[in-house]
Amino acid sequence: MRHRPLGLGVSGLQDLLFKRRLPFDSAGAREVNKKVFEAIYFGAMQMSVELARCNGPYASYEGSPLSKGKLACDLWGSEPQMHEYFDWEGLRRDLAAFGARNSLLIALMPTASSSTLLGVNECFEPITANVYLRKTLSGEFVLINRYLVQDLCERGIWSDDLAQQLIAANGSVSEIEGVPTDIKALYRTAWEISNRAIIDMAAERHPWVCQSQSMNLFLKHPTASSLTRMYYYAFNKGLKSIVYYLRMQPKA
Repeated sequence: MRHRPLGLGVSGLQDLLFKRRLPFDSAGAREVNKKVFEAIYFGAMQMSVELARCNGPYASYEGSPLSKGKLACDLWGSEPQMHEYFDWEGLRRDLAAFGARNSLLIALMPTASSSTLLGVNECFEPITANVYLRKTLSGEFVLINRYLVQDLCERGIWSDDLAQQLIAANGSVSEIEGVPTDIKALYRTAWEISNRAIIDMAAERHPWVCQSQSMNLFLKHPTASSLTRMYYYAFNKGLKSIVYYLRMQPKA
């Protein structure tokens, strides 16, 4: 309890992007990504300072970066954009006056089980398929992306035949005839999105992540050269953790 670290994470970033109608690798999605994690870090730090005001800072606070007024974003090496609707100057003043109750706050974990319970997509990942089989102790269940179904119903093109085409395509709408282009762009899966886009978003939220993040990457059929390029790209972006799981698809 000397350091009192916490690990606050997130679920359903992809759900938010679906609701905002932003393709995962779009400029708008990248802006939302930065704002979401700035908000999480600001709120967590604000509460930690308030707890320190009431109960005192954590035992090993003296000599820490926080005791010197350095927030997680100050240790990143480059200054991220801070939005004016967060009172960062006020937070820094309160931190100097009262300290912080927790040495660490943010750790972006996979959330596989909790996301299922909440009915949202895992952590900060793009969706891996628009239809998939979920296995539990109670049996097997076919789950379909409800946002996609709602959009297709509103366009008047959802049908049993389209559902079967979606299953046959392993949850991808990209090659299904009759699906509008904007729907195909919005509902691309992790296998259809560049890993560079996933890495870029991880790097852009990293200034607000004082621990690290469990980032999965997706390559259908990886090779030594493709892995090397991908890992060096993540390394050069400054990520603390290069990859959590490398997801692959079995050969046919």
